[in-house]
Amino acid sequence: MSKQNRLNFNPPLTTILVFTLVTSLAIGQQTCGQDSTLRLIMSNCTGIAAYGVQFEIGDSVKATICGAISTVTNSTLLMTKELCEGDGLKSPIQLTKAQCYARRGDPIDRNSFNNFNAASNEDIAELVSLNPGWVTLMKLEGFQEPFEYGLKAPLNFNGHTITMLNGLVTRGQNHSLPQIGMGNESVLLTKMVEKGMIAGKAWALNAGSGSYLSPREGSLVLGGKDDNSYDGNLIEFPLSSGDRPVKQRQCPLQVAVTDLTIRMTVNGTEQAPLRYNDSTVTSGFCIERYEVQSHQKRMSLPIKLTLT
Repeated sequence: MSKQNRLNFNPPLTTILVFTLVTSLAIGQQTCGQDSTLRLIMSNCTGIAAYGVQFEIGDSVKATICGAISTVTNSTLLMTKELCEGDGLKSPIQLTKAQCYARRGDPIDRNSFNNFNAASNEDIAELVSLNPGWVTLMKLEGFQEPFEYGLKAPLNFNGHTITMLNGLVTRGQNHSLPQIGMGNESVLLTKMVEKGMIAGKAWALNAGSGSYLSPREGSLVLGGKDDNSYDGNLIEFPLSSGDRPVKQRQCPLQVAVTDLTIRMTVNGTEQAPLRYNDSTVTSGFCIERYEVQSHQKRMSLPIKLTLT
């Protein structure tokens, strides 16, 4: 094979699994009428490498953020600009600051929010207690104290404002976007129910597509489900927080990939599809945006592809 015809197929985990979902996932304890739900658009918020829900932090001083939905975290975790300094620009590949900011979902300058309450030691302990999956992720990178900072500030989701404790992420590379915590003890859902914004701690996800060539908006519905996002009956299954870890990480929402078709174009010529099929697969793969592996260590499937 000549050099120009070589194809390095290392697709990110979320490209294969998340964005090929064709039905929405309805998760939670309660399903409500449409008048008690909040629908948020999912899209390429920053135009590059950031697919999620756009929201704001602050009031007189504001910042717009692109956040990923996480079934692992219960708190909202915000990326900070410290992540795009020094070695942060070299992982997974060499980036400019603008590219890093886009990858990080528009990180905040935490010093711009000094007018809000900084987290106390008790608040940091609460963040640790609420987010054991994030603690595990950070410890895998060698950080024994997963949260250095926190911030009590208002978050605005499409005109609905909730003031809550947010974790600030200042280090590490095995993550990319801010986390909108949708775990079983979600602080955001709990506070929205308390304020009467939604009727119950239910939520539904229509994944949409983050494809650059054929993007399709998705949606996150808080307080119920979006009946227009699916046909037929829903299938329910429990979300476990930790009894089925994937590579030492918590992964409540996971699938076993038994059938995969890869279609590609090389030098303008469409190639014959590559097919992977193995009905004996039992190991799970995470449908989760809280970790992005390095550029050199993408998703690993039990597949051997030979291109000639």
